[in-house]
Amino acid sequence: MVSQRGGALIQHLLRRLLVKVVREDVNTMASYDGNGGTPAEAIVEFIAGGLFGLLMWWMGGKMRLSVEEVDHIFRKFAISAVTAAPLPVPGVAHSRVPNVSRG
Repeated sequence: MVSQRGGALIQHLLRRLLVKVVREDVNTMASYDGNGGTPAEAIVEFIAGGLFGLLMWWMGGKMRLSVEEVDHIFRKFAISAVTAAPLPVPGVAHSRVPNVSRG
């Protein structure tokens, strides 16, 4: 059994890992051709936070869902959220759109 402090540390490390992975996706995608201005790091934090929360909910075991079902839920929400907001301005540092549909 993991202590409460150990569990918090594991959650912190998992969230940091998710932020790093999402940031890499954001930085490798082509620039958006719009005129929005949402900072790329805000997109990174939003997507990583949503994924972290979804994973914690799923691992809590209240619903028996497959990995594929959880992946579908995440992609549906992440794509909707990112496409609904103004996106980064081309040429601004970290102005990339995340690849939330990567599989």
